[in-house]
Amino acid sequence: IVVPSSVTSIGDWAFYYEHNFTEVLLPDSVRRIGDHAFYACHGLKQMHIGPSVTTIEDAAFGGCESMTSITVDENNPVFSSLDGVLFNKGQTTLVAFPAGKGGVYTVPSTVRSIGTAAFLSCYNVEEVILPDGIVSIEYCAFEVCRNMKKINLPEGLTNIGGFAFSDCGLTSVSIPSTVKTIGKNAFQYSALDTIYFFGSAPTFGDYCFQNVTATAYYPDDGTWTDDVKKQYGGTITWEPMNLSELVLYKDHTEIAVGQSEKLEVNTAAPLIWTSSNETAATVDSNGVVTAHKYGKELKVILETGL
Repeated sequence: IVVPSSVTSIGDWAFYYEHNFTEVLLPDSVRRIGDHAFYACHGLKQMHIGPSVTTIEDAAFGGCESMTSITVDENNPVFSSLDGVLFNKGQTTLVAFPAGKGGVYTVPSTVRSIGTAAFLSCYNVEEVILPDGIVSIEYCAFEVCRNMKKINLPEGLTNIGGFAFSDCGLTSVSIPSTVKTIGKNAFQYSALDTIYFFGSAPTFGDYCFQNVTATAYYPDDGTWTDDVKKQYGGTITWEPMNLSELVLYKDHTEIAVGQSEKLEVNTAAPLIWTSSNETAATVDSNGVVTAHKYGKELKVILETGL
């Protein structure tokens, strides 16, 4: 499709669910791309944003399952692209991730916000690694990411927007202590069965766990009152945990070269295991230590997964 040079705006829902084209050529005259303008255009493989585009509305490229790249003219004052992913100019906000890309994606360290509907209907994404500087995950950011099984939510994150993980494939999530708000319907219809909270009770939006059956673990710090521990549209079993009383059931052990041993801890919380000498022995994410060479002593370091 070649858009005439007289066009300055691609209207809301303009090409919604149009499947019969693989490329759109936008003239430099275009300044705005509307809400859901190219949503679910399954044949569209790539998009180039010209120098004059200053507004891209929500979900403009959502659900374009063949799209693997969004590029931006270097003279555009508002937007930029890195590895085919759309960002604002300063790359502090991830605006749109092409739904045809997949696997594991590491968000750049400059990013502070995952924009509205940025990963909407990205069925091929399996894991997203967020940087430490993330502050906000906006409305519908990861909605309908049905094959996404893993995401880290770093300390410093304060907001999880409405519908952010709705209909998402996550089975477990850890909410850091800095989160203050979880928006309405944030995790509705997701695959969650385990939720970990590591701080004071946040503000929960209506139906944030609609149709979710899960166990939620929370710190027994006095903020988790009965008024907080509601069902929010799902079936949530609330269980307290005390992270200040972690007990490693075995404080020393001897392991023969080539052998392994699992270390047990009295908590359901996610934990990070590291070895002080990985040449001598390694430890995996489940606390299984494997000896590789003879040595007198090494330390296995344990910390909560935040």
